[in-house]
Amino acid sequence: MIPHLTRVTRTLAIACLLGASLAAFDATAAPRHSLHTDKSEFSYVVNNGSSDISVYHVDSDTGALNQVPGSPFGAGRFPDSIAIDPFTRFAYVANYGSNDISAFAIDAKTGGLTPIAGSPFAGGGGPSSIAISPEGGFVYVTNALANTVSVYDVDRSNGRLREIAGSPFATGTGPLFVTLNPTGRFVYVANYLSNDISAYSVQPNDGDLVQTIGSPFAAGLEPYSVVVDPRDRFVYAANDGGNVSAYVLESTTGALSPVVGSPFTVGNWSVPVVVDPSGRFVYVGGGSGGTYGTLGYIAGYSIDAATGALTSVPGSPFTAGIAPWSIALDPTGKFAYAANAFIASNSLSAYRVDARTGELTPLPGSPIATGLNPQSVKVVQIGSFCGDRERTRWGTRRPNGVSVGAELNLPAAADEDF
Repeated sequence: MIPHLTRVTRTLAIACLLGASLAAFDATAAPRHSLHTDKSEFSYVVNNGSSDISVYHVDSDTGALNQVPGSPFGAGRFPDSIAIDPFTRFAYVANYGSNDISAFAIDAKTGGLTPIAGSPFAGGGGPSSIAISPEGGFVYVTNALANTVSVYDVDRSNGRLREIAGSPFATGTGPLFVTLNPTGRFVYVANYLSNDISAYSVQPNDGDLVQTIGSPFAAGLEPYSVVVDPRDRFVYAANDGGNVSAYVLESTTGALSPVVGSPFTVGNWSVPVVVDPSGRFVYVGGGSGGTYGTLGYIAGYSIDAATGALTSVPGSPFTAGIAPWSIALDPTGKFAYAANAFIASNSLSAYRVDARTGELTPLPGSPIATGLNPQSVKVVQIGSFCGDRERTRWGTRRPNGVSVGAELNLPAAADEDF
């Protein structure tokens, strides 16, 4: 098992997460093969229907998209979700159809993917969602057909995975989505068929999960996804029944209590939910049609900073493609992107975000063609503080006794162990 991760490593990674080093799919132009020469920003798109991963270089100023050499890269059967470690060295993909996890090394220059020795790693039944802890030490995977969540140690030297003792851990019925809070202390799982959210405390020495007192917490009908706001105060779950459940996060235990006015209406159905990097806006993919096979939209909300309640932003909802099942924002929060997964779409809708109001405006060239059934999108910045600097200056782990809090101008409390 991996030794206890140092407090400074956790502090650095948490600061990176709060700074939104991972964000949305970013695209405004038709993809073409090109090697990047400006900012090292890459987009990773998981295509469920074609069982591969499209990788693009993203111009962070214009949103221009260039597919990198070798893209798309093969994954397992029917991949559903991707997670990228906070130091942008490794990528992990949950393959629903082949019951395993594909692991890749990321080329820091091209963004390309190379399978890690031993990949794919055995998963549970129907891996549907994957997340990685803020310090990069543990990977969490929901197994939708087994009603469990698996936890893996990450070998920080080569990216290989090893399931920890006691894993997998029981969830509710039909767990479809897993996420962590920004500090990595708590894990939340959306259970689609039991209509609730499982909450766990993470044991820092070994990644073991202990269910929170009061868990599972009631959600709406068929919760599909769950997210914690970057300020670590509120939790939001998108319910396929057409609304969003909102909760106040208790910072000591991770317990959830409903926000007054929750749930908040989206439409006839709703699937993905995200919070923008500033923690001011929530975006939910939904639709008013009776099936996923009709045009969907993105519903935008402003967050009441005191209560967590949601209020629709001007112009909401915003037209998307058919079945927008994944949404994300770029690291600056300027752009939002929705993966339209239905076979008739196979595209991403791209928008500019009004930083003041949260309103979305379609970008020129939107929507952009993708592989078949895009299910999950991410963007990372390689060469940023959260990437190469960590491993070139300090190696795979910083030495004990080095103060990161002062270097990052973080409060002293941020440098304490959990």
